[in-house]
Amino acid sequence: MAAATLALLGTATAVAPPHARAATVDPNVTYVFVNRHSGKAMDVWNWSTADNAPVNQYARNDAAVQQWRFVDVDGGYHQIRSVHSGKVLEVPNATDGVQLVQNSAASGNTRQHFRLADSDGGYVRFVNRHSNKVLDVWGWSTADGGMISQYQDLNGANQQWQLVALGASSGCGSGAFQAEAVLSGGIWTARNGGSTVYSGSDMRAAVQAAVNSLSAGRTSKQRVVARGSGTISAGSRISLPSYTTIDVCGTINVTGSGSGDQAPIYSRGTTQVEVQHLTVTGSPLYGIFLRNVTNVILGQIDMRLSGGLGVRIDNRDDTSQWTRNVRIDNVYVSGASSHAVETYGVDGLTVDTVNNAILLENCYGVDIAAGGGTISGGGEVRLATRAEFPGNRDLTLRNFTLVNSRIVENPCTTNLIISNVVLNNSTITRC
Repeated sequence: MAAATLALLGTATAVAPPHARAATVDPNVTYVFVNRHSGKAMDVWNWSTADNAPVNQYARNDAAVQQWRFVDVDGGYHQIRSVHSGKVLEVPNATDGVQLVQNSAASGNTRQHFRLADSDGGYVRFVNRHSNKVLDVWGWSTADGGMISQYQDLNGANQQWQLVALGASSGCGSGAFQAEAVLSGGIWTARNGGSTVYSGSDMRAAVQAAVNSLSAGRTSKQRVVARGSGTISAGSRISLPSYTTIDVCGTINVTGSGSGDQAPIYSRGTTQVEVQHLTVTGSPLYGIFLRNVTNVILGQIDMRLSGGLGVRIDNRDDTSQWTRNVRIDNVYVSGASSHAVETYGVDGLTVDTVNNAILLENCYGVDIAAGGGTISGGGEVRLATRAEFPGNRDLTLRNFTLVNSRIVENPCTTNLIISNVVLNNSTITRC
């Protein structure tokens, strides 16, 4: 497992969930493949980058290990490339039940070629060119880690996949939701369906009431939309339970003072939490505070602060419960008195594009700036270690320009990759 501390400022593309038919596959779009039978996503197991690593199913979290792109070969066939590893799907032979793996792309290797066959309801089947068999969740498993193999095409639900396109534009508040908090004429009204669950002048109370009105014990995400701007005390928070998506279409201005782990957006000991849009001003203790969480997505986040810290994601107090599988998309933080984004005790972190200083401590399995960016000011890119945990391992820094700054590695990192970094009045100091 991994422990990490990270400070960064980043931008990337927002995520929206339109579904693609076989005829509309776009090689410029990134997809997540969700199995019709299990509801789980195709996943490069254990964040591997190795040849012959297994590809299984796992609860959908839209992390890079679940992101895929189509590369056209010929005759309607494609290679299917992992965004995480850069390797492509392959069935090693034509045998029923053989484990689906990833391998380095090889020209002319038909075991890596797949075409799409349409099923009903917008689902597709992946037909392998070598075997003429289809990808299949073996044994009709619904478990995390369930094997993906191949079998003759029976058009079974365990052979059908939904292609969910990531990166399509979507405005704040659009799409389906289960509850909302709306500001009108100075009054906040929170509703769930036809029921009003709050009416008054307090933005925090309205949004929290909307969140609290969602179905108890739910096992899939439900969404709350807040429409309007307001003020929240630095000593208070909106608390998000598991399987909650929040979309804040307005600005939260944080005033006053507080102590502890208060934040406008707060979640602890939860899973499947998503913040789609959030704008924060003022001086919060934290703009977003997440502790002991798994499968988190932060989307379009904009914080123009006059103090405080932007985003904190950690496993402090209960280090046995790791924070895992965090994806950071479009996050901008300025004016923080501490780090823009800080993580500690996180296993599996993907950040697409960065634009400010980064601190990585005791970190495993982190990929920074696959989408590029420019790091300028706000400190250095520092790779450090605390005594409580093993040192940094498996870090990738790539595809960005470093301006008037430096990369400092001290102590040494196990398996550090620095590639395609352009230095502009900047330096790299290795251990």
